[in-house]
Amino acid sequence: MAHRASWIGCIGLVGVLGMVSTSAIAQPNSTQIQTQKQVRTPDVLPLDVLPLDIPDTNPLPELLRNPATTIELRSGLVDITLLNDTNTEITYQVLRDTEPRSLPAGETVLLLELPTPVQMTFNRSDNGFLDASLESAGTGLLQVTLDEIADFASSEAGLIVEASGDVIID
Repeated sequence: MAHRASWIGCIGLVGVLGMVSTSAIAQPNSTQIQTQKQVRTPDVLPLDVLPLDIPDTNPLPELLRNPATTIELRSGLVDITLLNDTNTEITYQVLRDTEPRSLPAGETVLLLELPTPVQMTFNRSDNGFLDASLESAGTGLLQVTLDEIADFASSEAGLIVEASGDVIID
């Protein structure tokens, strides 16, 4: 019974460690168990051989995006005026700050004192494509005008206002 239990316990390790062989032999009239293990690990470099000066805080170059504009923040806060210049309702959300909200066609909303970084998403209710035009309208104020666009490749679905004031269109 002890022999069967040792193999069952090792089944999960086979995929992780490679080849594992375990046998247990119980001696009659003794509580002592002898265990023999053979473990073959994958051929990898130990951590102490790897170079330690690999930067892990910088994003990969292909993940870097140039800001569409930069605004001057007011004590780390930004006000965003969102204008819907489409002919349909738009749903927008400031992640971690608001639930999804609707903005009817031709309407404007002012979102006050959003702490940076701010991540905002927006989409048309008819699933059409959007173009976002940005304008710095004063210290701590960003105006975002959403308009219809026919080209999927140019469509935008959100923006990020970083703590530096850089605004990135997504």
